[in-house]
Amino acid sequence: MTAVAIDKRQSTPRKSPGRLAGGATGEAPSKDASIEQGQASCGVIDTRLLVLGSTGLVGTELLQRLQLPMQGMPWTRERLDITSAEHVQETILKHRPDVVINATAVWKDSDHGNLLWQVNADGAANVARACAMAGVPLLHLSDARIYGGCHRRVAYQEDDTPRATCHYSQSKLAAEHAVLRAADAAKADAWRSGFRFWIVRTAPLFSLEFTTPLATTAKRIAMQKQVAGCLEVCWQPTAVSQLVEHLLWLLVNRKNVPSGIYHIASSEAASEFRLYERMASILGAHRPIQAISYVDKCRIRGAAVGGLPCWYPLDCSRWQRLCPLPLPSWSLLLGQMLRNLSVLVE
Repeated sequence: MTAVAIDKRQSTPRKSPGRLAGGATGEAPSKDASIEQGQASCGVIDTRLLVLGSTGLVGTELLQRLQLPMQGMPWTRERLDITSAEHVQETILKHRPDVVINATAVWKDSDHGNLLWQVNADGAANVARACAMAGVPLLHLSDARIYGGCHRRVAYQEDDTPRATCHYSQSKLAAEHAVLRAADAAKADAWRSGFRFWIVRTAPLFSLEFTTPLATTAKRIAMQKQVAGCLEVCWQPTAVSQLVEHLLWLLVNRKNVPSGIYHIASSEAASEFRLYERMASILGAHRPIQAISYVDKCRIRGAAVGGLPCWYPLDCSRWQRLCPLPLPSWSLLLGQMLRNLSVLVE
C-alpha cells in the first residue's frame, strides 16, 4: 500500500460541523450552512482510498496530491481485473477501503477490441455492485460526452436526458446506470448496507504530463502544422489538476455530500474552433486554424453524421451550491499549460 494524502488546509476539521447536508430530502445545502472553504466538516482520519485506474490522468494526479491522513491504494488493470466480478468483490472485502474511486476508462474499440465495453460498462457494474454489497462508498467518474445533441444550446443539468452517440459514451452511460441500480439494490432488505455513491461527470481533460487529444493538438499548432476546428462542437476543456482539487474536497467532506450525480468542469464553454484559435494565439502560431462543419468532422473521423458528440457543456450550479472551491475558466489554466508546452517544443 502506498501512503500519500491531502492538503493540510483541507484536512483540518471544522469546530462546528453543522447538520448533515441535505437532511432527509437529499438536497444540496448552501455553502455557508454546511462547509467552510477548504476545510473538512467531517473530521476525516485514517481514510483509505482504493484508486482504480491509478496510472491514468485522474488517478495519477489524485495519488500525487494526497497527504495524510488519507492513504491511497493504487490498483492498475494488471493488479485488479475489474471485468471479473469475483475478483473485484474479493479485493474490496479483503482490503475494506473507506472509499473506492473508479477512474478507469478505455477509449477506443479499435485498439482494445471488446475491452472498451468490458471495462467501462461491465467492469464498472462489478465495482458498483461489490461496493454496494459491502457498504463501501463509491466515487465514480463519468463523462460529459454521454450528452452530445447537435441542436442544444443550453448547458446540461444533471437531470437532463443523456444522448450517448458513440460506443465510448454509451459505455459510460451504461456504467452510470449500473451505479444507480446498485444503489437501489442496496436499499433492499437483503442488503441494508448503507451504500453511498457520487457520480461525477466532467468534460474532456487536459494535462501537460499526459498525451491527451488536446495536448496533441496543441503540439501540432506549436509546430505550425495544419489544424482544423469544428464550429459546432462545443465543450468545457478542464484541467486535470482542477478536477482533482474538487474530488479531494469531496472526499474530505464526503459525510456532508449527498449521494447523487454532480457536474464538475471549468466555468466557460467554447467551440472547438474558438478553442484552437485561442491556443494558437497563446503559442504564437502563425498558421490559421481551418474552420470545418460538424458534417466535415464526422467525415474526417469516419463516423456517421450524428455519431460524434457535438454539444456537451455542463451546468455545474448544483455542485457549486455545495462546494466553495472556484471553477475557473479553462483559458487561464490552459494558458499556463501552453506556455510550458511552448518552451518544451522550442
